[in-house]
Amino acid sequence: MYLDLEKGTPWLYIAKNQVGPEFIYFTHSVDGPVAAGHNRGRYGQETIFALRKVFDRVEFVEKNTSIYFDPQNPLAKARNANISQAILASESIVAEDADGVLVAATNLFLRETLTMVKFGGGEKSVLGRLSEPKTKIMRINGYPKNTAVIAEYVFDNPTPSGKHDEDITDARYITVQVQHTLIAMPESDFKPRGDDPRIGYFTHKITDMTSTDVAPYRDVIHRWNLVKQKPGTALSEPVEPIVFWIENTTPVEFRDTIRAAVLKWNEAFETAGFKDAVVVKQQPDDAKWDAGDIEHNVLRWTSSVNPPFGGYGPSFANPRTGQILGADIML
Repeated sequence: MYLDLEKGTPWLYIAKNQVGPEFIYFTHSVDGPVAAGHNRGRYGQETIFALRKVFDRVEFVEKNTSIYFDPQNPLAKARNANISQAILASESIVAEDADGVLVAATNLFLRETLTMVKFGGGEKSVLGRLSEPKTKIMRINGYPKNTAVIAEYVFDNPTPSGKHDEDITDARYITVQVQHTLIAMPESDFKPRGDDPRIGYFTHKITDMTSTDVAPYRDVIHRWNLVKQKPGTALSEPVEPIVFWIENTTPVEFRDTIRAAVLKWNEAFETAGFKDAVVVKQQPDDAKWDAGDIEHNVLRWTSSVNPPFGGYGPSFANPRTGQILGADIML
């Protein structure tokens, strides 16, 4: 990703080996009023997309991850029948070299192309019409396996109706910040685990179109990729523990209590054979990373004149496998 620092125009360079493979797209709210549904840390949905070069354009195609066909079944030859593809965007190639192509990213990140910023609600919505001149890219964060684009959307409503909360300075002009994250498909030996309807899990729903069962489901549960350092032992530390960071915005007097409460989960993980599966660390005041980055799982402390919850623990997972890729706890 590139940002023209003079005009604010975003550009996306696509390497040739990035055309075809699948990527994960995830979004969450960086900031916004509660009434708009964009309180800090609100998670959106995670989806799978792929890039496809068609003539002199690049298409961004969202994949349908809710349907499965057994590749050994003849019906798999008709796996694309009666399914609508979601072509999110089609961008003209403006430049090309031996390694890849360049496309404009304005339509991707400064419009509601990849995700809805203004949710349903009709006339009751506090958000008006998206102001394209005011909407802009705030920053771009690049990491080895993902890229985060933080965009600020401004909605104009010249005739707002009703009262509004104190977190809205002027109901005619409401600002929402959203982070778009593009993630390389994880490469690991993670094995998906099927859902058992007798037990409550967060899942990704998958219907097996080649099954004759009355309940033809292959739903995968969301779970962390915990692997024992010492396979075969009754109790072992994990190769990579689940690390949560206490955000530096958290009042000092509450930090020890929060740490102790989170570490209490280790008792549950011990019954599954893992010792010290959960680790809690403190985000330094001079940390160079932002609590909203998916590189870190964060226990976040925020304030609101109209709190939408007392506690909220969202996570996001790979829709193909159910592997949890990140999580936050909003306090």
